[in-house]
Amino acid sequence: EEREREQVKTASKKREKPYVGLEVVDGMVRLKDGTTNDYLPSGCKVRSVKGPSLESGIIEGDVILAVDTIPIGSLADFRKCVLSLSPGDIIQVTYSRRSQQYTVSIRVGTAGQYGK
Repeated sequence: EEREREQVKTASKKREKPYVGLEVVDGMVRLKDGTTNDYLPSGCKVRSVKGPSLESGIIEGDVILAVDTIPIGSLADFRKCVLSLSPGDIIQVTYSRRSQQYTVSIRVGTAGQYGK
């Protein structure tokens, strides 16, 4: 029984964090004069695209609106959603670009797969 508990502890420590390769920022932008400009009604602006998301068609400047059916209203929403995923999951990401909405599939990886 003690050995089983140790195996469970070890397995839970080894669980790799999910990684989708999207670096996003909140819809609040700090301007050069130190003020902020809230330019997005909801969602997160994509700052960079890496790893699993490279072939998705998402590019810098797009706005992530939802992951699967979960609306993304802030950076905190996005992080919470990504952390609930498991490597190997295939997710549907809805984003906007120039007032058009698109939905793409992305297979969730792990940071270790992409040298993170």
